[in-house]
Amino acid sequence: AAITVDHGLQAASAGWTETCADLAHALGVAFQPVVWTGEKPAGGLPAAARQARHDLLARTARAIGARVVVLGHTADDR
Repeated sequence: AAITVDHGLQAASAGWTETCADLAHALGVAFQPVVWTGEKPAGGLPAAARQARHDLLARTARAIGARVVVLGHTADDR
């Protein structure tokens, strides 16, 4: 299964989710998008987004019965 987290922080994020959905479909993999909702902090946003992403991924992985989570990011995401 493939899971993606839409943080809702950039206008293009919905498009990235759609790209992930298309790739998962092409690979024949179940796809589960999740969205980070609610208020975002004024300070420390990268750390908060990372924590939210990890929490959402873990919760979703458990819900779909996944026992292992492998993370992937773009080459310019440091």
